[in-house]
Amino acid sequence: MKKKIILILFIFSNLICFSQNEHKILFGLKFSIDNNLSSKYLTTDGNINGYSNIVYNEFNFTSGIIAEYSVSSKLNILSGILYSKKDFIGTYNCATCDIIYAFPGYSPELIKQRFLEIPILLKYFLINDRFNLSIVSGLNNGFVVENDLKNNSYVLNGVIGLEIGYEFIEKWNIQLGTDYRKSLTDFYNDKNYNFKLNGLYFKILHKLE
Repeated sequence: MKKKIILILFIFSNLICFSQNEHKILFGLKFSIDNNLSSKYLTTDGNINGYSNIVYNEFNFTSGIIAEYSVSSKLNILSGILYSKKDFIGTYNCATCDIIYAFPGYSPELIKQRFLEIPILLKYFLINDRFNLSIVSGLNNGFVVENDLKNNSYVLNGVIGLEIGYEFIEKWNIQLGTDYRKSLTDFYNDKNYNFKLNGLYFKILHKLE
C-alpha cells in the first residue's frame, strides 16, 4: 500500500508541474457510468468451481480527478486518479464438494470489486476548435482497494474510445465520451475471465495556462 501511495503522489506532483509549463493544461473531474460486459462465469476454486449466472446489474461507475496536457494541437496526454466500482451478483457452484447442500444450495451474493485507477492515455484530435472531436486510447492501471475474492491486487486494462468536447465559456470545457476497456493481464486465476466494460462518461475541465 505504501508503494501505491508513493506512486499516486508522484503522478499527482507531475500533474502539478505540468500546469507550470507553457503548454495548455486542462484539469477537472470525470464521471463514468460503466456497463460490465464480462463473462457470466468465473472460476475461483480449482478447475471448475466458481460463480455462475453472474448478473452485472449493479450501478457501477468510475469517478475522480483527470488532467490533460497538450503536446501539440493534435495530441494530448491524459492521466489522473480515479475510483472505480465494478461489483456483480453471482451464485457460487461447487461441483467437487463432498457436502450436499439443501435445495437450492448457494444463494446469489454481491461481490465487491473496487479499484484505484491511474490511466495513461493519448488523445488524438480529429477536430480541434471550440468544438472538438477526438480518439482516446491507452492503458489504465487498476490497484485493488476492495475485493471479496482474493486474487491479484493489480490489473492492466487497454482503453479505446471516442470523445467530443465544447468550450462553453472561456477556460471551461465540457466533454462527453464513450470507451471500451478490456483487461490485458489476468486478475483472477481463471484465464478465460477478462474485464470488459463499456463506459459513458462526462468531464468538466478548467484550462490552466
